[in-house]
Amino acid sequence: MTWNIVTDSSCDLKPADFISETEDVKLYSVPFIIHTGDKDYVDDENIDVNKLVDDMEAHDKTSRTSCPSPQTWLQCFKMKGHTIALTISKELSGSFNSAHTAIQELKASDHEKKISLINSLSTGPALIALVYDILWCIKAGMSFEEVVEHAKKCSETIHTVFALCSFNNLVRNGRMSPLAGFLARKLNFWGIGIGDNGKIKVKSKTHGSKNAIKSIIDDIRESTLNIKTVIISHCQNQTAAELLKQEILKIWGGAHIEIFETRGLDSFYAERHGLIVVYS
Repeated sequence: MTWNIVTDSSCDLKPADFISETEDVKLYSVPFIIHTGDKDYVDDENIDVNKLVDDMEAHDKTSRTSCPSPQTWLQCFKMKGHTIALTISKELSGSFNSAHTAIQELKASDHEKKISLINSLSTGPALIALVYDILWCIKAGMSFEEVVEHAKKCSETIHTVFALCSFNNLVRNGRMSPLAGFLARKLNFWGIGIGDNGKIKVKSKTHGSKNAIKSIIDDIRESTLNIKTVIISHCQNQTAAELLKQEILKIWGGAHIEIFETRGLDSFYAERHGLIVVYS
C-alpha cells in the first residue's frame, strides 16, 4: 500500500531530504506564499530564505503570508494511496481549514479514499516529529486508523518552546497580541514563548542568546520529562542551535537531537536568529 504524508510548508523537513527507507511512503509539501513589499515568495524547494529574510526586514510593515488554497491541497490529496495531512496549528493559520475544505470536496467524489487531517498544534519541528512518528507507525505495520490515532496523540504530547529576537511579524499578522509581543531589540532582549493548546504564549524575556538558551533548558527541565527526542529549527542561527544541542546533551545524554534550517514560513515568524524547539 502507498502512503502519502502531505504537509504545508510550515514543516521544516523538505520532501527532497525525506528518507523513508521504503518506496511506499512519500512526503509532499504544499507551499505558503510570503508577501514582502511588492515581491511574492512561494515557499517551495526553490525559495531563497536568505533573500526573504532581508526583504522582510526592508519591508517589515507590509510583510504577510497566504496559506495554501483548497485546490492546492486537493492536487496532492488526489494521489493514489492512504493520505495523512499535517498543518501548522489551526490557531495560527487558515491552512487547516483550507485542507479540510479540500478533503470534503474529495470525499464527495471518492467515498473510499482513506485520508485524515491532523492539526499539529504547533509549527516547524513539530511537524517533523509527526512525520517521523507516522513513518514509524507505518513501518510497524499499523492500520491506517491506528496510524492516525497514534499521530494525533503524539501531537498532543509534543512540547514547543520558542526563543525569538522579535515577535514583530507574529504581532502584525494577528498571531500574537500586542501586549504579549514585547519587543526590545535595542536592548538585545529575547522573548521566550511556549506552545499552549495551539497558541503562542509568552513565558519570559531574557538578555542575549546565551540566556535564551538557558531559558529553553529551564523550560525542558520544568517539564520533568525523560527527554528522548529534540528537534531544533533555526533561522540563520546554526551557532546557537549547535550550542543548545550541546547543552541538552550535557543533561540528557541519550537524547536524539536533530537540527534544521527554517523554511520560508517559519523564517517569516521566527525572524532572523530565532529558534523553534520541540521535545518529547
